[in-house]
Amino acid sequence: MSPQTDGRGGRAAAAASVEGMKAVLEAFGWLLVLQGIGGLINTLFGWWRWAHGLLVVNVLPFLDGYEVFAAVVIGVLGFALLAVAGAVGRTAGRAEEGR
Repeated sequence: MSPQTDGRGGRAAAAASVEGMKAVLEAFGWLLVLQGIGGLINTLFGWWRWAHGLLVVNVLPFLDGYEVFAAVVIGVLGFALLAVAGAVGRTAGRAEEGR
């Protein structure tokens, strides 16, 4: 029997794996949300000139002229990742309760 699929060790390893995946999704989600908000504010109002090189919408040359749209898309993708992380957390919680 494989310890990854059967027994207590398998469940603990799977729960740790799910928690790790949830943490990574949340980290990337927040990073994308901050990049989207920062890019949108910087493009519309010209604030944060010190962060010009830190924002993805300003660094990628093929986004010239489309910074606002790119910032909105990046922010929406960040919220989508946060929603997926929440769903993963709820699914993992239900799986632990059921066993």
